[in-house]
Amino acid sequence: MNNAKTIHDYLVFSNKIDADMASMHNDLVQGASTYLIGALDSQARAWGKAHAFHDLVDGQNYILDAAYTTDGIGYWLNRELGWAYLPADFQSVVDDENNEFFNLSMLQQDYSDSTPYNQVHATDKQLINHYHLGGQIIVVSMVEQALRFYQDGKLVRAFHVTTGRVERPVLPGYWTVQDRKAPDE
Repeated sequence: MNNAKTIHDYLVFSNKIDADMASMHNDLVQGASTYLIGALDSQARAWGKAHAFHDLVDGQNYILDAAYTTDGIGYWLNRELGWAYLPADFQSVVDDENNEFFNLSMLQQDYSDSTPYNQVHATDKQLINHYHLGGQIIVVSMVEQALRFYQDGKLVRAFHVTTGRVERPVLPGYWTVQDRKAPDE
């Protein structure tokens, strides 16, 4: 860089940096895919411990975001990582991990939101926009234990639900219906 005196010299140097960065891309994506699983688990556990639910029945504290730890979606991200072979596979894992970080931030915002469960939440709108969703949408709030049903962006109905346990957490994220079991008429 110190030897670059002209615009041409700077462009040659810049192109060399770009080529070096491009040659490292696949290794960086593979490393990021491994690192982010642990980072998601650490962030979820830290937030969960700071915002624990105290069960008066058994006297235990439980994290509200167990679904984002390696006991929840982290388990499946690790499996997806184990199946990854091509750079595109590792990039897919990174994309999924980034979506889970986004979802975790929505859970954290929802925790602090005092909006009643049966009204539209700002986090619901953010999720719908982030995933570019339309039509019939179900948003489940794990911290409220509430399900909100939307049709074309309008809240139709809301229910209280039970979404899982710490030892068997519900999987967070964006999911589509793949198989309908009932009614079977």
